Amino acid sequence: MKVQFKTNQLSEAFQLLSSVIPIRSPRPTLNNVKIESRDGSVELSATDSEIALRYLISDVEIIEGGVISIPASKVTAILRETLDETVELESQGEEFWIRSKDSSYRIAGDDPHNFPFIPFIAEASSISVPSQLIANCIQKTSFATSKEKTRYALNGILLSISGYNLAMVATDGKRLALVQKTFEAQVEEHLEAIIPTKAMSILERVGESNSSVAISIQENLVQFVIGRLTLCAKLVEGTFPNYREVVPTNYSKKLLVNKEMLLSAVKRASLFTSEESKAVNLIAKDSILTLKARSDVTGDAQIQIVIEQKEELDIAVNPEFLIDILRVSDEENIVLEFMDFNRPLLIKPVEGYINVIMPISATT
Repeated sequence: MKVQFKTNQLSEAFQLLSSVIPIRSPRPTLNNVKIESRDGSVELSATDSEIALRYLISDVEIIEGGVISIPASKVTAILRETLDETVELESQGEEFWIRSKDSSYRIAGDDPHNFPFIPFIAEASSISVPSQLIANCIQKTSFATSKEKTRYALNGILLSISGYNLAMVATDGKRLALVQKTFEAQVEEHLEAIIPTKAMSILERVGESNSSVAISIQENLVQFVIGRLTLCAKLVEGTFPNYREVVPTNYSKKLLVNKEMLLSAVKRASLFTSEESKAVNLIAKDSILTLKARSDVTGDAQIQIVIEQKEELDIAVNPEFLIDILRVSDEENIVLEFMDFNRPLLIKPVEGYINVIMPISATT
């Protein structure tokens, strides 16, 4: 193989493909990127055996076709520091060279036959959704997924598309984030699946352009295609909780709070929590929202925010859960809905976006 690339295109491809490569793997070939010339273009692919990425570059000069498997981290670092506009990759057997005007690097590659087979979905009906919409929904839900490997069905985001509606849901059992969107045109296909969080994070990263994403499901695989990028992942197995039963619908008490003021107050109060007492009390009375926190090690804090409503509230929650929600909210104000101290707290930054936080024992 001998191919000349534009440096910025190849560097972008390797940085993106590196996001799927595992940090540590007993299989060295999973640390590589496979490069193969196909019909005047070059296809680059990487996988961690659960998620796979394929990136197509057509603006290349193929001097000699071929295929090779090369280490991602070394090549990514070289391309990041290369100032020349073009670079040339050439392979001979399992060795390859990266050349630019002022440099030449010889690196040991691997037999491309050792690279895992990636079962990309070749032909299947798909649903087309604006990529910015998908990226925004992922941003507003992914933080609520479970980090515990034993709760497998919660290690992903539920994606449901039907008719004019899209819902994306994530939960770890202590909190839940739900985004609901409406399409202008009806979607003919129906889709519902639990997508791995890692795959969704990659999709969020590439979904900010003004394009669309084609979503396909076949057996235990889901595939997303955005322009020259294809992302394929194994679906998360298991049954996702019925989120409709989790979200309270009969709350009568509401508080309207400035987002930036609340975010600042929660961050400051969280400085006075500990692993043993990770709770901030929200106490509303007489148009004042007071945040209290106490730690046997650092001391205690009391922060007040002026609000318009005179609803009474006294509930303790994990401050990190609130911070996660407020960080991704673009609204000036958010709505807190509640009933009493032992019922979940509802946070609604904007129409169609609901967060549920379970209360914890009061500490102040």
